[in-house]
Amino acid sequence: MNSTNSTSGDQASLSEIVIVSIIVTIIATLTAGGNLMVMISFKMDKQLQTVSNYFLLSLSVADLAIGLFSMPLYTVQLIRRSWPLGGIACDLWLSLDYTMSNASVANLLLISFDRYLSITRPLTYRAKRTPKRAAIMIFCAWVVSIILWTPWIYGWPHLEGRRTVPEDDCYIQFLKSNQYVTIATAIAAFYLPVFIMCVLYFKIYLETEKRQRGLEKLQAHSTDSDEEISNRRNRYCWRRCCKIDEADETDHEDEWSNTSPKQNGKNERMIPLISKPPDDIADTYTILIKLPEEGSSKASIKMYNEDDTEEELLKRTRKLPNHKERRRGHERKQDTKAAKTLSAILLAFIITWTPYNLFVFVEAFQPGFVHETVYGIGYWLCYINSTINPLCYALCNANFRRTYWRILTCRWRKKRPLTVSRS
Repeated sequence: MNSTNSTSGDQASLSEIVIVSIIVTIIATLTAGGNLMVMISFKMDKQLQTVSNYFLLSLSVADLAIGLFSMPLYTVQLIRRSWPLGGIACDLWLSLDYTMSNASVANLLLISFDRYLSITRPLTYRAKRTPKRAAIMIFCAWVVSIILWTPWIYGWPHLEGRRTVPEDDCYIQFLKSNQYVTIATAIAAFYLPVFIMCVLYFKIYLETEKRQRGLEKLQAHSTDSDEEISNRRNRYCWRRCCKIDEADETDHEDEWSNTSPKQNGKNERMIPLISKPPDDIADTYTILIKLPEEGSSKASIKMYNEDDTEEELLKRTRKLPNHKERRRGHERKQDTKAAKTLSAILLAFIITWTPYNLFVFVEAFQPGFVHETVYGIGYWLCYINSTINPLCYALCNANFRRTYWRILTCRWRKKRPLTVSRS
């Protein structure tokens, strides 16, 4: 945001004050409450504690401050059509308001870069993508936002030699005195970040489409390979082995094919039972071992009798989880969620911030051309973006939806599934 456009005059009527106050109270409460829920959700649900969501957490901090401070104070100025709190409070409010708004833009830029690098450089970037590095990036975004506005808000009157902002009004002095500075700040604070985010998002879209086409080709090739394997019944065999002690060696002296070292004082040899006629084998089993799931300490072991056909055994082993594929699938799901969230918040940001920044351009060259009410609506739309963001997270991420519901229904702890112990 770049300037406020208030003029001194008569105060609004009582009915206007009541209506505006009710509307603003509802919006400010939703904004503060929604972003507070984002922070609580991040703390409650460990599934939300991802590096990508650190940037959302930082964004919610800026949006929370806008709901708590910026909205109420700007509403006071709109209702009174003047600033009642004096110059010191004005500079403090402007510093907070512009810093929080710029921090929102900076965090959106970080989210866009994070998505872009995660998609285009998954191996190199993800290895360096740690919570500590994310915290450093977020810290830098906030420092830049503070430096961009606060020193100039306080220091510009000293550079000009006097304060030109009236005591009953509140705006940034250098934005009223120099149209070129106004245009430069509008470009730096809105137009340039939006251009960069759109370019990054377009590249993300192209890369995602490219990967999707490659995945479809790979799946088609995998299906053809599976059919080829299933048709080669006679060329595929299961290697079944068993161990016998040294004492049994005399009965099968001519049948040994491999010898293993001694273990526990006994020679153990491996018999490839698949090469023996079925009549010579009393019981033959195929053992399938399923590795433990994440968070589980037990592996499962299943034994299948010789009566099971080789096709059935092959089908069962195909169902065993491929942990690399599972990890990749999990990463793809996270990427999809993050991409949807980025799409939603970027679209909401452009829709809500564009009107005001267009008004800034017009007012810089044609002061008074934009009606005060229209200008105020555009300014308020920038605030509404802070209300919409938590809804975007919930619409695009099921984990946020579930945690929001737990908070609203006062279920602060997850219900743990009942476990049955067998003795």
